[in-house]
Amino acid sequence: MQNTSLTYLKSDNHPGIFCLITPEFNIIEMNFLQAVKIYKADEQEKAVALHKHHHAQTIKGLDYFREEKNQENIQTISRKNLSPAENKAISNLNAILKLLRLSLTAMTLLLKQLMEKRKINRITEL
Repeated sequence: MQNTSLTYLKSDNHPGIFCLITPEFNIIEMNFLQAVKIYKADEQEKAVALHKHHHAQTIKGLDYFREEKNQENIQTISRKNLSPAENKAISNLNAILKLLRLSLTAMTLLLKQLMEKRKINRITEL
């Protein structure tokens, strides 16, 4: 794997792809499990400096990602094409937002009541 670059490329509505770019600038598209095997490292493994072609290889991968063939994978994100876990997370977040709005409304009402009570107390003190 010497002098190769592995990159993950994603855009807003694209599910993303892993690209392994060889020293000859050939692109090998990989799935998640294949990429994990390459990324995996032992705790004792030492960091290595980026090789001199890393940035050029990454740009080559980006060019590949921008090709029409890959852009056909762009999808509109809706509740229908999300996983059950993602839909549950959205539902939970919406419930939290609703509670926060209710809490803010209640706090606003309480503050108004306190301010009105303070006005009444000031008038009676005069």
